[in-house]
Amino acid sequence: MFYSGYTRFAHVVGTTWIQSMCGSQGLNDKFEELVVNNKHQVRSSNKQDIIDTLKKRMDSGGTVVLNQDIYLRDPIGGKFADIVLPAATWGEEDFVRANGERRIRLYSKFYDAPGDAKPDWWIVSQLAQRLGFDGYDWKNSNEVCEESSRFSRGNRKAYHMIKVAAHKEGKTLHEKLREMGTTGIQGPTFYNYKTGELTGSVRLHDTEMTPEMIEAEGRTQGANMVNKKMTHFNSQTGKINIQKHPWSLFSDYWEWMSPKKDELWHTNGRINEIWQSGFDDVQRRSYIARRWPENWTEIHPDDAKARGIESGDKILLYSDRVPHFRQTIKGVRCQPWRAKRRLVDPSSREAALFSRRALRQRENKVGLRTRRPVIGSQVRSSNELAKLLRSAW
Repeated sequence: MFYSGYTRFAHVVGTTWIQSMCGSQGLNDKFEELVVNNKHQVRSSNKQDIIDTLKKRMDSGGTVVLNQDIYLRDPIGGKFADIVLPAATWGEEDFVRANGERRIRLYSKFYDAPGDAKPDWWIVSQLAQRLGFDGYDWKNSNEVCEESSRFSRGNRKAYHMIKVAAHKEGKTLHEKLREMGTTGIQGPTFYNYKTGELTGSVRLHDTEMTPEMIEAEGRTQGANMVNKKMTHFNSQTGKINIQKHPWSLFSDYWEWMSPKKDELWHTNGRINEIWQSGFDDVQRRSYIARRWPENWTEIHPDDAKARGIESGDKILLYSDRVPHFRQTIKGVRCQPWRAKRRLVDPSSREAALFSRRALRQRENKVGLRTRRPVIGSQVRSSNELAKLLRSAW
């Protein structure tokens, strides 16, 4: 929609949208065209002048950009945003999160958000109410968590029964989780109405769990929801589906890439300050450089001793064999539904991806699929935007 030029109002929340997309340069160019290069630019601090200018931009085919983030990130926040809503980050508001092992924990607030920054739930609540939606009158993050809990029933991290247990004890969901400390509880969660015991799930696909065990633990009572994933795998037979692939597809690469003679495998790890996204490297690079003036590597003591390497030594890591793609078939850019005309291998992942996109577009055209409405989709005209801005001031 945006790249096609049909988006009049873009609400970007906590993401480096341009950098995270495959067509980064094209998306950046489209922002330039619809936002910066549009003749209707805000040049006044007068409220009505701002509203009138943004209305004119939308009516002329341009785009108004609202950015909601913890700090400005280029280019959307620092360059393209017309409206900036400063958001609070973790530690500045109570919130619940589940990690990779489905462990649900409360991350408590320990610091006030700076300036006018507000939690995302509060910002969404205010926008929704000004747009005329019902049901967004939350008072705190616990109310948001409790309302959302029922939608988690049946999934791998279901936490609805924590709320049920908490209310039975006259507590809130957040209060119940706070009692569990940093250990938290693993989802999906279950509540025994007879004994009042709240239990988590250490293991999914537990084939040794019998229907009698499930009933004895009270998992069939009340609002509890037990499904196939608790005792079986999500396959037709309920058994794990381990596929065997021909080793010949990879054996030549393995032979070529494996360490030769005294070579070692080397992998690039990650630390919290330098993660995989590069989200804020530019802003924090000076801090990172001060803490780690140079790159460092870890090596097994035996391997280090065999090579005469001691802690603190400067070493050079290099490889004469760097894998890369070759014999790539170049095609012509076109619309997704014309993917079959591109010069691509019909059996490739790219062809399958474009075919799925084409199918979705055709289904959307004939109304076979519907999308859940979002707040941003309600701002369809400049008049609606003006109404929203007036109510927010």
